[in-house]
Amino acid sequence: MTAAPAYSANHSVMIIYAGRAVTGPAKGLIQLVEGLRNTSIRWKLYCFSDKGRIPEELMRYAADRGIALSYLNQKGKRYVSLFRQAMAEQRKHGFSVVQTHGFKPSVIGFCLKMVCGIRWICFMHGVTSENLKVRLYHWLDGILQIWASKVVVVTSAQRAKILDGNNQRRVIVVHNAVNIDIPVRFSEVPIPVRSRLGLNQKNALITVVGRLSPEKGVDIFIEAFAELLRRVKAVDAVVVGDGQERTTLVQKADESGCRSHLHFIGYTEAPGDYMKDSDIIAIPSRSEGMPNVALEAMALQKAVVATAVGGTPEVLDDGKSGLLVPPANPTALCIAMELLVRDEQLRSRIAARGYERAKQCFSVTARVEKVIKIYDELQTLR
Repeated sequence: MTAAPAYSANHSVMIIYAGRAVTGPAKGLIQLVEGLRNTSIRWKLYCFSDKGRIPEELMRYAADRGIALSYLNQKGKRYVSLFRQAMAEQRKHGFSVVQTHGFKPSVIGFCLKMVCGIRWICFMHGVTSENLKVRLYHWLDGILQIWASKVVVVTSAQRAKILDGNNQRRVIVVHNAVNIDIPVRFSEVPIPVRSRLGLNQKNALITVVGRLSPEKGVDIFIEAFAELLRRVKAVDAVVVGDGQERTTLVQKADESGCRSHLHFIGYTEAPGDYMKDSDIIAIPSRSEGMPNVALEAMALQKAVVATAVGGTPEVLDDGKSGLLVPPANPTALCIAMELLVRDEQLRSRIAARGYERAKQCFSVTARVEKVIKIYDELQTLR
């Protein structure tokens, strides 16, 4: 269990999250509130329901960890209704802090600060680019955060890009964390991946985990893997995740000639099954905030090869706890993967160093303590 951080202030926090799927930010938030349960902080976690329909995937994930979600119901004139509900909850429970995760929660946080006078912490998890609407939301969130009492970003690289990011008293870096003992979810009775998929037991196995959206660079991985197969025959790969690009990516794999060795798994609630049985975890992203997959792979003692984007270089020490390559460069990614496939001792050495780095630098306890310190600092603000 996470030890209670050594801070004396008592806080009541309204936490609002936008999202229905169990993504990296959702996992990080649930992990944070798990840690807050063992402190003096009073908190309540709110998500959005859509005309009464709740985010079942997220609800199950939270419930499995003993965390109950409350809901703000989207209906009618959505933002007006959501704000009225949030204001009623704030008055009912006497929240002194509102903590937001996502653009829609940021709108509510901004309004609660202006109307009710409570402190607002805006968490920003990084930018995705599924579509124009999502990109617009990220842009607007980047403007709204100017009015937040405190802003929390996941990497120094992210802080350098946002408005007023040089104000280090207001914009604070809190790296993501990983539970070193149970870093990712597994099936109750895992079936070995090679047996499940009918793969050659002697082949090296490379796994990619993430949304099938442009910024994750799975198309780059396919190009690199096709080239790797021409150099090293005894290798297979799995892509774990789903998204808007799945059909296009499967077609690309067919056209590149690597489809017989590349398996698209789709979404699974137990990605740990595939990560545990892999030799290498590849993260080919074009952009990242701070990749939870890298932390999970390090905790599982797996060798990681990743693109040097966003906060990834803050996680992986190149050549020691992982291999970093330029983004959108299939040749460089292929060479790094080939190096790890051919050199088992290098794989083992990087995996061991990655595990030690995850344990020493990215603990859940340290992250919880940093967030509580931010709550404490809010009391000194006027």
